[in-house]
Amino acid sequence: NRSLNLVFSNSVIEHIPNNKKLLKEVSRVLKKDGYFVFTCPSSYFTNYLAKNFGGNWYAKLRNKQFNHYHLLSHLEWKRRLSLNKLKIVDYSYYLSESNLIFWEKLLWKQKLHQFLPILFEDPRKYQKKIEAIVQNSKLSKKEGANILIIARKK
Repeated sequence: NRSLNLVFSNSVIEHIPNNKKLLKEVSRVLKKDGYFVFTCPSSYFTNYLAKNFGGNWYAKLRNKQFNHYHLLSHLEWKRRLSLNKLKIVDYSYYLSESNLIFWEKLLWKQKLHQFLPILFEDPRKYQKKIEAIVQNSKLSKKEGANILIIARKK
């Protein structure tokens, strides 16, 4: 109890079905004023996939394949964290809609290239575009496919 100054989770929390139990445990082990820092896909992840790939069925399929249980906005995370004596001190959305769509298309090109290399180009040719995306990524308070949250225990 109350033994850690920091709990960090990078794209893990969305895969844990019992979110309530996890947040309760994080709160239990954090000292007062300790930080919980985590990243995960946001609610926009599902919206972007549905909008760009034929509807909710595709987004649901991909979230099931990824074992995504919790794709939430910063407001819903704020509510859930506050139930466990954790308060958001900062957050940022990242991974724009166009970048998520690029990653998704690249994934499909890679899969198709494995089975039909003559018909589908090698996705490694996109290395320069990938590097540009990484270098030019921007944070947003409004929306993005993923979210970074910094919370502190009250």
